[in-house]
Amino acid sequence: MIKRFIDSNVGCIATDRITVDGCKVGFMYREEPLDGQPDSGWRFMAGDESEEYMGNPDNHSVYQVNTICNYDEDIIPLLHAAPGTNVLPFISCIKAPTSLNPISLYTLIVF
Repeated sequence: MIKRFIDSNVGCIATDRITVDGCKVGFMYREEPLDGQPDSGWRFMAGDESEEYMGNPDNHSVYQVNTICNYDEDIIPLLHAAPGTNVLPFISCIKAPTSLNPISLYTLIVF
């Protein structure tokens, strides 16, 4: 069951690495929202997608941002960032050596 984490119905684009494979968000960026569309401008990826993967439109879809929050609640505090914001890295499906204790590290980069 989808929980209501944010009070918005705007959309975003997310890759299947998150919505199908179950990875956490590993990279997110915000573009200017599309005019006349219920678009937040947010784009969400696991962070390990290749150029070939990203070039296949079957590997990403449009979702409500709230839906992606249900896959990874850690993104919620970052959703108010302005267009032009890139956030990386997060813990994703990239496997760390077992001797490491991975922690989430958020770095905001505004271009």
